[in-house]
Amino acid sequence: MLDIGCGEGHFLRRAQSSFVSFGLDLSSYGIEQARLTAQDSSFVVADARFLPFRKESVSIITLFDVIEHLDSPGAFLR
Repeated sequence: MLDIGCGEGHFLRRAQSSFVSFGLDLSSYGIEQARLTAQDSSFVVADARFLPFRKESVSIITLFDVIEHLDSPGAFLR
């Protein structure tokens, strides 16, 4: 499971008990905090437009409070 825009990792803290979980955020500070919050998840600082994962390598993607910040949300979702 990949949580795009994971922020400080609060959702991942709950999800990591049920899924192999990854968090991605543009903020290195957010990722530092997420590592403390969701210690059993893996994290990467990256731009959501350029995901550093192989195509179809993730079964579930969440993006809470992310789409409204994108210039082209339709293009991103495609």
